[in-house]
Amino acid sequence: MAVGSASEERLDELTAREREVLVYTGRGLFNAETAAELVISENTARVHVLRILAKLQLRDQAQAVVLAHRLGLAPASEWASALGDLTSWKVNA
Repeated sequence: MAVGSASEERLDELTAREREVLVYTGRGLFNAETAAELVISENTARVHVLRILAKLQLRDQAQAVVLAHRLGLAPASEWASALGDLTSWKVNA
């Protein structure tokens, strides 16, 4: 299923905490990082992500990231600051 309006319509099914987790997931945080931010266990963060995926009928966390961006929950500018200066990255070919 493509990430689209059907997933957006199901957002009302998410709890407040699941919405928070979706925001952190959309910002590219791993479950452990989300757990630290929300002061919950890593397992609890993982369960929230699994419930989000099920409720929104998403295949994986990548689709959750796309949806969060589409909804404006995780703007691209936040990714840029999280990744730092990309010009300093080196790729070995």
